[in-house]
Amino acid sequence: MYIGTSYIFSILDVENCTYLLSRDGGNTYPETLATNVAAVITNPGEDNEQILNSFEWTVTGPIATDCRVKYVDLSDDTEYIGNSFSITALSFTSYFNSPQSGTPYIFTNGPFLFMTQRT
Repeated sequence: MYIGTSYIFSILDVENCTYLLSRDGGNTYPETLATNVAAVITNPGEDNEQILNSFEWTVTGPIATDCRVKYVDLSDDTEYIGNSFSITALSFTSYFNSPQSGTPYIFTNGPFLFMTQRT
């Protein structure tokens, strides 16, 4: 996942859920992403009833390599742990030569504003 992008976390058969984030492999979950998120229930009371709880999160820093989300079912405090994922920054490298000296410049981890002068 990249900082600044959106990601949707989902879990089935949980009507009200809290989403917690760990950046240390699941040792602690100090960040609450969302709480008391209500599910969407399709075909309620029927044999093909489906309960889908989901939450869209805009990824925030800091960068971490072993993150996990814990889903807590608020009806009975059951906890579900999601798969491990990483949070990284979008990065790129841009090369160009100075128009005055021909010296190459290297920029990393934009965004950058480039300005040129017409002669």
